[in-house]
Amino acid sequence: MKVLEFTIESGPVEVIRILGEIDVYNSYEVKAAVEELLGAGKSRIAIDLSQVPYIDSSGLGALITAQSRVDKAGGALFLIKPSEQIRNVFELTKMGGFFRTIASAAEAR
Repeated sequence: MKVLEFTIESGPVEVIRILGEIDVYNSYEVKAAVEELLGAGKSRIAIDLSQVPYIDSSGLGALITAQSRVDKAGGALFLIKPSEQIRNVFELTKMGGFFRTIASAAEAR
């Protein structure tokens, strides 16, 4: 099982910085991190994908779930600097317009 490396930075927007691939073996960790923040009353969340070289359908599902949960909480979810491969996955699955992608955490504030 691959364990995902990530850190959470607190501020006006909570930033989850992920290092590594998001796939079937660890996508639950992304969902759990978002759920933990929502449970703590934090609903402005940015997920930094700049260090994520690969995402599979499970990882995409985790991001879709995160977006839906944040929307239901009345918050905002931002995806920071997804790689070209991840942007291609978004386009192939017609999810390009579903997510708010930004170039840096500062844009989410």
